[in-house]
Amino acid sequence: MQSWLEYLAFLSWQNPTLVLKDFENVFQNQNQIHSVHQLINFISQPETKHYLQHQKNWWKQAEKDKKECVRLQVHTLWPFHPNYPQSLFKMEKPPMLISWKGEFCWKNYFLFSVVGSREPYRDTLLWMDMHLSLFLKRKKGEICIMSGGARGVDQKAHALCLASQNPTLCFLPCGIKHYYPSALKKWEKPIIQSGGGFVSVFPLSAPMRKAHFHIRNKTLAFLSDMVLIAQAQSRSGTMVTARYALDAGVTISTLPGSALYAGYRGNLSLINDGCFMIRDHLDLETLYHSCR
Repeated sequence: MQSWLEYLAFLSWQNPTLVLKDFENVFQNQNQIHSVHQLINFISQPETKHYLQHQKNWWKQAEKDKKECVRLQVHTLWPFHPNYPQSLFKMEKPPMLISWKGEFCWKNYFLFSVVGSREPYRDTLLWMDMHLSLFLKRKKGEICIMSGGARGVDQKAHALCLASQNPTLCFLPCGIKHYYPSALKKWEKPIIQSGGGFVSVFPLSAPMRKAHFHIRNKTLAFLSDMVLIAQAQSRSGTMVTARYALDAGVTISTLPGSALYAGYRGNLSLINDGCFMIRDHLDLETLYHSCR
């Protein structure tokens, strides 16, 4: 039942002009499709139609990509797959193909994103050691921490999640064949053994690009049940993630850092705008229960 949609999903790695409407058309008419060549009859986007008309063997590349995923033990999801996260349909342009290495865990856990500066203050890390760690231990088996794998707050969140024996998901700004930053390679085994994994919405071999961070952050925000901004400057990728979470209607919380430090200006702006202020693990628990 899903084979034509799967071909369409892998086509998105070749041609990013594919839109959700094309998946809807194929999903609704899949019983009328008997070959990959007939897919073009249900494509609404002119750019995609033009691509299919001039790339006669596009499906061979799609099959090659599928086989490479099997070889690398990379799993995939696409719109209208039964396990595709419904919250991503709120995005203006949801990912046409999600790839991940590790365990499928986002359907079974509360998805708590923790994001922040690559150069956090000592106090931020100390707070995470004291309070985020205790919260995770008290909620063992219930929480999956999601973050971007960057040095600083992101990696600290992943590490604390592993220490509490909860699964953690690392969202990449590149294809899943190339971890960024490269130091994440050593995290592969412990993260997968935790019951979590590495997630990407980019083609397997796609390099890290600046634009990818926005797409990665947006996907992370829309998939979240709750977001904690540990430390953020006013203009930062962390604040971009916070704005995406606001767009998605996700509950946002943040630490009350000192106004004397520029690294906490984003935190204070969020509190001023009405986001939840978190003092300790008890505040996290209260907010967690209100989001369940």
